[in-house]
Amino acid sequence: MSKSVLLLLDGNSLINRAFYGLFGRQQMTAPDGTPTGALFAFLNMFLRYLAQIDATHIVVAFDRKEPTMRHTLYDGYKATRKPMPDELAIQLPILKDILDGMGIRCIEKAGYEADDLLGTMAEIGKQQTADVYIVSGDKDSFQLVDDKVTIIWPVTRQGQSELEIYDRQAIIDRYELQPEQFVDFKAIMGDPSDNIPGVKGIGEKGALELLKQYPSLDALYDSLDELKPAQMKKLEASREMAFLSRELATICRQVPIDENMDDFKRREMDPGQLSDLLSRLGLKQLMSRLNLESHDKNKQEDATDEVSIEPLTPPMLGERLGKLKTEIIACWLTHHHQMLLMADSDQIWLIDPAQIKDAWQVISDSKVRTAVCDYKQILHTFQLSPLSLPAHDILLAAHLLNQIDGRPDLARLYQAITGQTLILEDASPAVTPYQEQELFSDPGQPASGQGKKKTQADGKDVPAAADADGSQDKKTAQADGADAEDVPAADLKQLRAVYEIAGQQVKAIHERQIEPLAYEIEMPLAAILAEMERRGFVVDKERKPKKATSLRDLKIVQQMDSTQ
Repeated sequence: MSKSVLLLLDGNSLINRAFYGLFGRQQMTAPDGTPTGALFAFLNMFLRYLAQIDATHIVVAFDRKEPTMRHTLYDGYKATRKPMPDELAIQLPILKDILDGMGIRCIEKAGYEADDLLGTMAEIGKQQTADVYIVSGDKDSFQLVDDKVTIIWPVTRQGQSELEIYDRQAIIDRYELQPEQFVDFKAIMGDPSDNIPGVKGIGEKGALELLKQYPSLDALYDSLDELKPAQMKKLEASREMAFLSRELATICRQVPIDENMDDFKRREMDPGQLSDLLSRLGLKQLMSRLNLESHDKNKQEDATDEVSIEPLTPPMLGERLGKLKTEIIACWLTHHHQMLLMADSDQIWLIDPAQIKDAWQVISDSKVRTAVCDYKQILHTFQLSPLSLPAHDILLAAHLLNQIDGRPDLARLYQAITGQTLILEDASPAVTPYQEQELFSDPGQPASGQGKKKTQADGKDVPAAADADGSQDKKTAQADGADAEDVPAADLKQLRAVYEIAGQQVKAIHERQIEPLAYEIEMPLAAILAEMERRGFVVDKERKPKKATSLRDLKIVQQMDSTQ
């Protein structure tokens, strides 16, 4: 039978580290606005520990709000600590729910701190001959180290998170102390973070030197007459506080708990519970790391099962738009240079790559509002002219409706509006600006594949051109290269997402009465910026200001002189 490995984690220490030191305070929120930065940082750390330690038993210990036995001993204990910020406190119960879904035992007990629970569970583990690893950012835990207990201490160096491993020898190498001396070490030097007084006037360096000479606090006070008068005076004046500090710093290893090793055993993950939690929180990356996408009940349903895809030519598109009664259509341009349009929830129109420019002009002439994702980028990539009626860019609209979310993306917007997760298993890389411009290099010449004939199953050729009146049946449209079977499911899902997001945004913009700002300023400006970026601007290197009328002008002249 293989040996048990018990992994113990100080939940409060690590969630505080996640919040204050690992980007936990960044503006990262769930679709409903719940802060998630500390959750994300904590869970990424936690998964890293699981990858490095093959633990058979795992427990995460948490503090409680009630006073502990230490507060009874000393009413100043932790009195200088600031209360937990609300944006962190709200994430704690959510974290416990996530850990429960991962099959991880969480434990807390009124009157005791997480350290006491860790110390007690470490003793239980040792009695069952388990190897014990404790993850904590608190040096108090060093007193627990022995031949079976190892401390994993997370640190950050030059912006990079690292793990330091402390067994008995590592502590001796760094501090020249035995782990058992750490309680006396803290009793002498004190601890401002916990408001443990220690010996006034003696800090870390002095405490280390004293404990190198005298193995314990008791031995030190039994030998005061051997010390220098100044040291003896400080120690004598703080005798009571030194022994009180030792009591405050000592981790209790006999917390009355009913748990045994079987209670600490790692359970099977509950994919349903966990995927539901992470999906609602918008933590898609964690869902992917835990392979939970297939269990997501809130993911977007397969668009191919609910809609029909009809290939159209530009003249056919013009007819459809002329009869359209909806206020807005959605447009998605795929990396295959196909155009997908959605005017209602169960119908998608497909435009062949070679006819996109003509179709775009038809849309512009129709005066129908078109919803897109990243309007400026689309104009760049496909070398299109601005629409006569400004497009509805869902990214710009998202910024107008919520300035807090600095970098919205399609998936997050979709989840915020619908409550569903946009899972794109077969998504392809997006087109970058100016990529594959040869497809549209000369509007007068057919692009590759245009003007050719497509052979049907019966071997007969189907003409590619539409009739003079613009009419064309579905088979003929397919002959132009717009084949519904070639459209990736990811593109269909993204088109539907744009359609549903835009519909809700249009209502919100109307309710807030910011339509002039959206459609007369922000959306048209995107097209202007696209044109500016495309054309660039001319710089006259020879021209200089005639006269420097300010210090700023003088600096400009000097800078221009230096570049000549």
